[in-house]
Amino acid sequence: MTLDEIEHLMRLVRQQGLSELVHQGRDTRIALRAATSAAPIADPAPPQPEAAQVVRASHFGLFRAVHPGRTEPEATIGQQVTAGQILAFIEAGRLLHPVVAETPGTLGECLVADGALVGYGAPVFALD
Repeated sequence: MTLDEIEHLMRLVRQQGLSELVHQGRDTRIALRAATSAAPIADPAPPQPEAAQVVRASHFGLFRAVHPGRTEPEATIGQQVTAGQILAFIEAGRLLHPVVAETPGTLGECLVADGALVGYGAPVFALD
């Protein structure tokens, strides 16, 4: 099952007001449940910017533009970034997973709000 297919199923859950959806294929099974948290939920497929690339979430969790123990973000819009540079974090439980630039470029707009719930592979930054 591809990420696009999973995102399509997530949109169906939201659009139809379902609390749960279970899909079983020949070699896969996935169960999706509607979020019950008060955290805002990022659209799993926001409109793609006209950037050359996007930086995607490395995990499912809450998007954090700034590390909770710091006051300044890891990277700012318009900044030149290098491959492997930490740009933000995904908070999953008590763990923080870095969101890392895969390629060098100029950091474009942030595509999700700080504290929004993002899925694995969701676009979080435009990278020009």
